[in-house]
Amino acid sequence: MFYSKHFLKLNKFHLTKNFFNILPKRFSEVVPTTNNQQEINIPKSFDELIYKNSSLTAEEIANSQKLGVDLFLNQQKLSVIENSGYYFNNLDKLNLKINSEEGWRLNYLKNMGLLNEYDDIFREFLQNSARLDENGLNLFVEPRLAEFMKLKLLELKNFGFNLEVNTIKIRQNYRILRMEIYKNLFIDRNLNGDYSKYSFSKVPTGLASMIIAKIQGEDYSIVQNKKPFILATTMLVQSPMKMSVWNQNQSKEFKLKDQEIYEYVVRFETQMNYSDFGWILPTQNKPSRIKDTKITDFNNILRGNPYFAEKYDLVDDSLRYKYMVKDSKLDEEAKEYFNNFRSSYA
Repeated sequence: MFYSKHFLKLNKFHLTKNFFNILPKRFSEVVPTTNNQQEINIPKSFDELIYKNSSLTAEEIANSQKLGVDLFLNQQKLSVIENSGYYFNNLDKLNLKINSEEGWRLNYLKNMGLLNEYDDIFREFLQNSARLDENGLNLFVEPRLAEFMKLKLLELKNFGFNLEVNTIKIRQNYRILRMEIYKNLFIDRNLNGDYSKYSFSKVPTGLASMIIAKIQGEDYSIVQNKKPFILATTMLVQSPMKMSVWNQNQSKEFKLKDQEIYEYVVRFETQMNYSDFGWILPTQNKPSRIKDTKITDFNNILRGNPYFAEKYDLVDDSLRYKYMVKDSKLDEEAKEYFNNFRSSYA
């Protein structure tokens, strides 16, 4: 399958020289390592260290070692978990609460019924990810992102890790990081065609800026043409729900963070028609709503998952750095995946 370099092979067991200098901690936590790794012989006192820092009995520890069950994470496996996208690692570099808002636009989303829809999709996304349910992911996630997350989940499964979602919650807390409206584009990036054929214009509206994509010679009237509107909202989601990673026999959970509330940066996109925007008005005989909402990026794993691989942001590239660390290397890695995915799709 394309982008196969993202699959990792199991390596030999590695430890660092300073392993025994770390502070005592439960072995449900990870063991940090440095960049200067070398293979060393495990001393006899290692078993004693495991026993001292674990709730398992000596017999259970011995059986786990015989079966090749991980009681801690080496650097390779830790890196796979950290880069899976299910943990947001840049909160120390970003002040998301200052760059987010509540207010009337959040109330608009609530009155439109979209926050409840976000709740359902967010919950289903995590649960389908834990089950590695491809059909479920395809239902709630934009195709390009869905395929990428499947690759990340397979990397975890290749180690024999077990995944589950802790603390299921029906309703989450939301703050808006960014909101735009797009016209004449599709949530499925594969349907948008060649970037070079389009021209773009920006129109201010009371709710958010609207970006209109045009191809010369086609009808792009805002009201009458049948191509959709997309309401795109990048949200700060605060929730007790998290993806838990357990070892091969589920005797240990590897906790990267241990807290009551976790924060996620999630981009939701809802495909709508013109009349949907006024659905909240107190009128009788409201028209039926033909809408479809999907997650299009999760914790910036695809750097915003742009509509076109050639251009990350159709409005202003600086806007995404309010909720995303500026990193040209990560941008290039994402673009490489976009191009490989497009070639495979074609």
